[in-house]
Amino acid sequence: ATSPAELPPELQDFLRNPPRRGEAGQAPPASPRRAAVPDIALGEVSIENGTVRYRDERAGLSEEVRAINARLAGKTLASPIEAKGDLLLRGDKIDFDGRIGSPRALLEERSSRLTLMVVSPRATSRYDGSLSLAKTAQLDGTIKVETPSVRALADWLGAKLRPGPGLGAFELEGDLKAGGTSINLDNAKVRIDAISGTGNASVDMSSARPSVRAGLRLGAVDLNPYFGEAAAGQPARTVPAAGPANAPRPAPP
Repeated sequence: ATSPAELPPELQDFLRNPPRRGEAGQAPPASPRRAAVPDIALGEVSIENGTVRYRDERAGLSEEVRAINARLAGKTLASPIEAKGDLLLRGDKIDFDGRIGSPRALLEERSSRLTLMVVSPRATSRYDGSLSLAKTAQLDGTIKVETPSVRALADWLGAKLRPGPGLGAFELEGDLKAGGTSINLDNAKVRIDAISGTGNASVDMSSARPSVRAGLRLGAVDLNPYFGEAAAGQPARTVPAAGPANAPRPAPP
């Protein structure tokens, strides 16, 4: 008989370190999510008067965010992290205040609670729900957006609207589900100027030309502010209250 000491070095190593399950041609056990991330102690991080520049030479786009002042604080990766501060974008000061329930959960491709509020002279937005970074970013929660002027906000974003009356105050809130190429808003409440309504909406961006599907129930619609006829003494143009309309409409290119 041959003793182990007389075997070739490769076989001796094999006997000392036998293959684990999943090796030597066996299929590895299924893993539903990324391996656990160790809990790391954090602390407090401050950013003072920072600047971020973005440039896309192919598209000819550039953006600069200046005067970034922020404070990030958290005990560990498994505990909540809070971020609060302000920045300057396109001449407007923007304040933000956010909280992530567990950064560790995000790193492990699990969902985490996210609350975020962004306030600027043009608009205020709030989100309260979950965030997941598995494969693609996914949101599932409630959202509310308000602006005193749609025209002023569009101009700040670089979208030129045709001059005219109307398109002032705007409010939107509802249950948001977004991820990949789809955005869904359920139980929505919307108001623009004196027009208000409720319903659902979805956006599909899986093709070159996104499509929008909406089912909204509107109250009486007064079109006078958009035609400027009320001041001229013209008869009022109104549209009766409408039921839901679910026909898909392609978004403008």
